[in-house]
Amino acid sequence: MKKLVKFAMSFLVPRIIKNMYLMARYSCVIHPSADIKFIKNIIIGKGAILGRVYITAQGPIRIGSKSFINDNVILNSKTGYIHIGSETSINHNSVVFGNGGVEIGNRCAIGLNVQIVKNHRIPERLSDPYDEITPGKTIVGDNVWLCSNVVIVDGVIVGSYSVVGSNSLVSRDIPEAVIAGGIPAKVLKGRE
Repeated sequence: MKKLVKFAMSFLVPRIIKNMYLMARYSCVIHPSADIKFIKNIIIGKGAILGRVYITAQGPIRIGSKSFINDNVILNSKTGYIHIGSETSINHNSVVFGNGGVEIGNRCAIGLNVQIVKNHRIPERLSDPYDEITPGKTIVGDNVWLCSNVVIVDGVIVGSYSVVGSNSLVSRDIPEAVIAGGIPAKVLKGRE
């Protein structure tokens, strides 16, 4: 019964009250229209700024200090977690699904419409449903720049200091300090 009451309260308390509570608790700035559910599972670093975001923190979500999460960003940690490092920027309309776990490093720049998503296993028989989600953890290192419209699937590691070009699909690991791009993304050249 206690869990049911907590669940109901996460939807019944007006969002402006929840946002004011989080701002006071964590010394951060949150847009009054931000929609944050399950606030007990979220930790926000000092000085972070959240625009009109949609956060469902069924699993833990940690946002580092001085990070900036822009309008219409979706963070959903339904069956996993999301850890975003300090001074990281996530731009408009990006989506991060934390099933299996997502770790984004410090000082990352994530462009418009970036998606860090989970895959469904393709069943062997046509009659089987697509209900099994792959369990891989996704890691984006420190000082990574993901340009606009990048899609990263689960189980991938993007090494620190790397840049992934616009409209790329990252389906395998990207090493540190490289420029990568394409569908699927491959290393184009190294960075010094």
